[in-house]
Amino acid sequence: MLNILILEDNPLFYKRLNKFLANWEEVNSITITSSLKQFFNISNIEAFDFLLADLKLPDGNGIDAIKYFNSKSPNALVIVISSLADSASILASIRAGAVGYLQKDEGEMQIISALKDALNGGSPITPGIANTIFSNLRNQPSDASNDINDMENENSVNSVLTPREREVINLISKGFTYKEVAQTLNMSFNTVPVHIRNIYKKMQANNRSEAVHEARMLGILN
Repeated sequence: MLNILILEDNPLFYKRLNKFLANWEEVNSITITSSLKQFFNISNIEAFDFLLADLKLPDGNGIDAIKYFNSKSPNALVIVISSLADSASILASIRAGAVGYLQKDEGEMQIISALKDALNGGSPITPGIANTIFSNLRNQPSDASNDINDMENENSVNSVLTPREREVINLISKGFTYKEVAQTLNMSFNTVPVHIRNIYKKMQANNRSEAVHEARMLGILN
């Protein structure tokens, strides 16, 4: 079950979010903050699995909240839901740790679908936002030699899995349960299946045995 934290100053919008998210069977709790001051006053921020954040707030920029949230809950997920659609805001959000970026005119089912996508390791982005990102990238100069080196690095053993995913697969290979993995790595129980799905996808595995076998063949296991 998911604990969701909302950072949004528009009452109409956060009430709308709260109403339909509360009816989603995966949700355990929803907490709403309407300013950075309220957000930073939360004492148990590590208990949340999701942060849905606006960027333009009455007392500052939501980017600061995203950075802080990720520092306290590195295994949780952040999705920006904002009316801002400029490339600077989008890229700053992604650099701060957001895994998705949606515009506020998205429908209820689209927002829930985006959360599900993020839980499955995806990066949900409104099509218009994606166009802005690609336009920005196309306008940036590219060094072909660096691009080749980056591709080679992506194929190295160390970049097959993230450091956290390597920790998870090592524990899974030792027979740890999801609950034991969460306790050992001090992460939310709900994030363990997310890491497992990402590992399966990257390893092209269908189950635990196949994933462990592939990890062992690549020399990832300790």
